[in-house]
Amino acid sequence: MKRLSELREDVTSWQNLRVRVDDTLELTELGEENLHAELAAETERIQKEVDRREFQAMLSGPYDR
Repeated sequence: MKRLSELREDVTSWQNLRVRVDDTLELTELGEENLHAELAAETERIQKEVDRREFQAMLSGPYDR
C-alpha cells in the first residue's frame, strides 16, 4: 500500500510539472515582451526541477537508499 501511495505521488508530481511546461509554452507563444523575465525565470525553475528528478532517477536503485 505504501508503494502505491509513493507511485501516485510521483505520477501527480510529473503531471503537475507537465502542466507547468505546457502553461509556460502557451505564454511564450503569446510573445508579449512584459512576460519575458517571468517566463525565463519559470523556464530556469523547470530546468532545475528536471535536473533534480533526473539525478533522483539515477539513484533510485534498490541499494541507493
